[in-house]
Amino acid sequence: MSEILEILGCEHPLTIGAMAHIGSSDLGIPVIQAGFGFCMTMIKANTDRDEWVTNEVNKIKKASDSNFGLNILMADNPRIKEDVELIIKMKPRFVTLSAVLRPPTSNIKALHDAGIYVGILVGSARFTQLCIKVLGKDGIKPDFFIAEGNNSGGHLGPEDTDTLLKEVIPVAKKHNIAIGIAGGISDFSKASNAFSAGADFIQIGSWAAVSKESPAHPDYKERVFKSSETIVTAARFRHPVRALKSPFTEKLYEMENNPNMNWERFSEFARGSVPRGLLNGDWETGTMLCGTCCKDIKSEKSITEIGNSLISGNSN
Repeated sequence: MSEILEILGCEHPLTIGAMAHIGSSDLGIPVIQAGFGFCMTMIKANTDRDEWVTNEVNKIKKASDSNFGLNILMADNPRIKEDVELIIKMKPRFVTLSAVLRPPTSNIKALHDAGIYVGILVGSARFTQLCIKVLGKDGIKPDFFIAEGNNSGGHLGPEDTDTLLKEVIPVAKKHNIAIGIAGGISDFSKASNAFSAGADFIQIGSWAAVSKESPAHPDYKERVFKSSETIVTAARFRHPVRALKSPFTEKLYEMENNPNMNWERFSEFARGSVPRGLLNGDWETGTMLCGTCCKDIKSEKSITEIGNSLISGNSN
């Protein structure tokens, strides 16, 4: 376990996953200072990406040197090359690649050449094996995987967390690659199950999104505390996203299941709904991303309380 803690630059085997629009320095600095790992998003609504990322990274560096990560959302990203170049300038400790459709050999090589650790989010044992095989042909090996179950909020893979515990961990261990588990880890029991199955660390998102330190809108947090149901939309278009069940997400689900609906019209209607939900607390026209663990999250806690309760069962 000490090796993965060195890679992630943290004291405890828990990281906060990259969360679009809210995974900024406001959340990152207290996370890092509490001894947990933090991966910053590169997506923030209504900002110049390079300028925003640079400013946020500089804030984190002042508080924690380089003990942070950055995330690249790979699918439908027209500026992956520019993102990689920006990351190399920012010099994070590690990078996570999410929504990966095929193993990104050249991008990982560029990041490794710059001395940056690279982790890949995977949603099945089959894709994990594919990454190892394809990258291995070029002598490339990811530094870690994060197996994210479809219990999580936001973009989803095909398998639930329990399946990934049984199927992905053995694949990673066979090839001596560190493995983290994410998706629905809301209490000490679920975290313990992950570690008992062989996970090197756990990753959370929804809990952190409603923490005291999170910059998410108070109305978003309150909706999470009061909700027990989530809904998956855009699965028909192979872009499944989990969020709280709301008037807007139910409308998205209805549109998706209209046989005459196509991806272009659907995505245009949904455009901007995630920042409206997370940053504005808009229940009527926003998408409030959250995992199935919303049924277990009923009050606002600090990052230290959340992390300690998951790792040791004691929030103090």
